[in-house]
Amino acid sequence: MLLPPHIYGCAPTEIIYRICLSYILGFSEEITIQKQNIRLCDTLKYAKEGTLEQKLLELFPELKEESYAEKEIQGEHINQNKQAV
Repeated sequence: MLLPPHIYGCAPTEIIYRICLSYILGFSEEITIQKQNIRLCDTLKYAKEGTLEQKLLELFPELKEESYAEKEIQGEHINQNKQAV
């Protein structure tokens, strides 16, 4: 089972957004998920402009923190490899 914090997505139209919510989060009336990371946003424009990463960080600010943490971990790994050589 995937947990809501692990699923991020953008839907370009309201109908696709609603389908995504139903499909990804489930059709069950018994299961309720309070927080979800699916946003209504047509990302094509931002991809063409080269500003998609900035838009995603605006839509999902928590990704900035995760991205920073991943870069720190990768940087430490690279530094450890350099020291080993």
